[in-house]
Amino acid sequence: MHNFKTSWLFPPVTRILSGLFIIIGLVGITSNVVVGICITLVGFAILLSRKGVLLDKNQNRLKSYTQVLFIKFGTWETLSPYTDISVLSFTEKTTLTSRSMVTSSSKKQVFRICLLTENHYQRLLLLQLEDEQTAQYEAEKLADLFGFKKRIFSPGRI
Repeated sequence: MHNFKTSWLFPPVTRILSGLFIIIGLVGITSNVVVGICITLVGFAILLSRKGVLLDKNQNRLKSYTQVLFIKFGTWETLSPYTDISVLSFTEKTTLTSRSMVTSSSKKQVFRICLLTENHYQRLLLLQLEDEQTAQYEAEKLADLFGFKKRIFSPGRI
């Protein structure tokens, strides 16, 4: 079974603030144990929450999950609708705006390895990498491992 952790559930700023929850909770344990432990657990839940995909080659199934405190929530589905694997190029843009309306933005190109249905209308993210050569290499390895065809993304393909 292979576990692909695709993204964090919360944005970076929220995850940074969860560190503050953890510190407040640990300090709060000295005055009120129950409240301190609850605040600490909330902080860890925010910090460690992820989204991902489990692929089970032996039983030909997959599970898109949300993980909170090491517990994965999701249902198993058959892997058969997905026949192809492809590397898709995306430009990620992040924009921050302050209360005084000063904006700061950044762009970066990322390469996502996705499973695709036969007609390429549905896709399932497995990995996101910042280097195209590494993404192509990883896609080839996954195609060989799971028996997918590595193809160029082409919606409407029959």
